[in-house]
Amino acid sequence: MKPLATTHFWRPHPAPAPSIRWLWSVATALLGLAGCAGAPPAPQTDAPKPPVHELPIDVDQRDGNCHIRLVGPLDDFTVRSLRFVMTQLDQTACRSKRVLLAPEGGLIGSAITVGAIIKNRGYDTQVQPGTTCLTPCLLVFAAGRQRIMLPSVPPTRIGFSQIPPDADFGRQVCETELAPSQALTLTRYLRAMLPVSTATAVLKKLTAATCDRTEYLGPDEAMALGLATSMK
Repeated sequence: MKPLATTHFWRPHPAPAPSIRWLWSVATALLGLAGCAGAPPAPQTDAPKPPVHELPIDVDQRDGNCHIRLVGPLDDFTVRSLRFVMTQLDQTACRSKRVLLAPEGGLIGSAITVGAIIKNRGYDTQVQPGTTCLTPCLLVFAAGRQRIMLPSVPPTRIGFSQIPPDADFGRQVCETELAPSQALTLTRYLRAMLPVSTATAVLKKLTAATCDRTEYLGPDEAMALGLATSMK
């Protein structure tokens, strides 16, 4: 898809990664606040700029579409950028509202927040043909009003990869270990996005993932599970 209009955001050079922390209670609160748009970061004109690289969020507005192609890792910068773009699109009469997903990993808390933004604004989600959508992407995909997976070669897939551990409790074994509060937050999120039976099945698959086992579903299997709603 060649976008008609492209919005580019500049991401500061990443600082050393902090310890992984989900901040589940904060992410849950964000479900009610995700529709609130945040202002884009103010440019710094006086201080020297650090090294940067570009994260494009492509916006296709042809024929009344409001289609956003989301790439790169799911993190706080992506959250702020998506809010900004969707706030601009709120001023447009959109015939079709869709987020096209091909993210490169990301944080669970950011994925939950992005999902809440998409849910609150009534966008569909689509896994980009020929890509694999692992757990952070899967959580965003689940938030779509319609959830689209197109058959393609190479295959379009959903992957139930292991949820990263919280640094506070770590992982001593290869199996997934979730604290009760983390499991509760994930359960609530999935049930807010999906039919209860589908949410239960997705949670079971996520907790069954291990450090060396990822289950993959193609469009047909995702449709049978209720995770995908359309293949066209």
